[in-house]
Amino acid sequence: LLNYTRALIKLRAASPALSNNGEWKMVSSLDQPYPMVYERWSGRERYWVVINPSGKTVSVTLPKESVKPEPICGNYKKLSYKQTKKGDTIQISPVSAAIYKF
Repeated sequence: LLNYTRALIKLRAASPALSNNGEWKMVSSLDQPYPMVYERWSGRERYWVVINPSGKTVSVTLPKESVKPEPICGNYKKLSYKQTKKGDTIQISPVSAAIYKF
């Protein structure tokens, strides 16, 4: 947990999009609370933050992206991102979070 927290602090310090000055918007629907997905950006730098505080594995389908983002921080054990014709689907394990970079 300590190393994970250190990695998040380092990432935030190095990224204008994740700093206090970065813009943000919800990507997931408020009708489906988990996983919660929001976008952070500044200039051309762009991230998706995915949070699942629930006790079960959950997934969400989001609008189709032209570029597949790369997971850069989080629990990758049961994390998946699939691009389909209907949209992009993220599946995340219980009580976890991840950050994707575009």
